[in-house]
Amino acid sequence: MLFLLWLTILSRQARVGERIIKWELFWAYRAWIAGESFGRTESIQNINNILVFMPFGVLFPGKRWRALLLTAVLFSVGIEVIQYAFNLGWCEIDDVICNVLGAAIGFGLWKLIKGKANAFREKDGFL
Repeated sequence: MLFLLWLTILSRQARVGERIIKWELFWAYRAWIAGESFGRTESIQNINNILVFMPFGVLFPGKRWRALLLTAVLFSVGIEVIQYAFNLGWCEIDDVICNVLGAAIGFGLWKLIKGKANAFREKDGFL
């Protein structure tokens, strides 16, 4: 979580200009499909958000879906609010969605690997 805070808040400089909130869902993907150059860049940023939040799900201590999703949503919204308040970046609903998706994917992968490992141990009598 410290890495995520560094990446999304602590490593950034305040922007000059107005604060931006983007409530439009998946605007970057539509812009990319329409051939707008910034759409590609912003879409890649969304994919990066998914990737960097996957460890959040893997390392989540609660190990329950509901707690993970609630924590990921609150953490992501907190990041976006701080970014908006201190003008450290755009405040986007897509960021929250991608962050939570990344955490959920990481959590799902952890559950899958844990389930396979447990099945392997039971099958081979390692219990």
